[in-house]
Amino acid sequence: MSASSDGAIMGGDYSTPAYASNFVVRNFRNAPRFGHSRESSEIFSQDLSNRTDYIVGTIFIGGVCISIFLLWVVILLLFIYLGPVKVGYLSGFPVVIPPKEQLPGIGKCKSSRKPMIVRTISLISCSTIMAMAFFSYYFGFKEIMDCFDTVSSDILVDLVNTADESKHLLTTISNIGEESRLLRDTIVNGLRN
Repeated sequence: MSASSDGAIMGGDYSTPAYASNFVVRNFRNAPRFGHSRESSEIFSQDLSNRTDYIVGTIFIGGVCISIFLLWVVILLLFIYLGPVKVGYLSGFPVVIPPKEQLPGIGKCKSSRKPMIVRTISLISCSTIMAMAFFSYYFGFKEIMDCFDTVSSDILVDLVNTADESKHLLTTISNIGEESRLLRDTIVNGLRN
């Protein structure tokens, strides 16, 4: 900021707008911490135990998500290991349609409903995952991307300002070096005489 804008803010009637938290912040703040602190200001506390308490509460949420994912992966690997003979289509092989059975005395064939049930469950599961992905994008991912854009643009501005300051410092150091060289030459010539 320039000096004129600093004076306008410092001497003027400027007041910052009230902070309004967004959907993601409210939900993350209301997430269960399992006995740990919800106060994000404790991350800046001088007391190590307060910082640790907040961090453990925050990391616990990620740990639960990763644990669920790892359990899912282990179950999938177990099904693959067991193969289609023991767990059927859960091992990743296609659904085996059993041959139609002849009902005794009726002459009609009884067809299995298992393939239709499996396909219906798969369709419902895939539809649910797609709906959750859409809602996640609509309600959460946009907020994260907006936050990322804001932070990255702020970082870019800071980098440009730092580069300009570095260039100015290098020019100043170069000028001081040139002046000191001339001064050194004058002193050396004075001592020789």
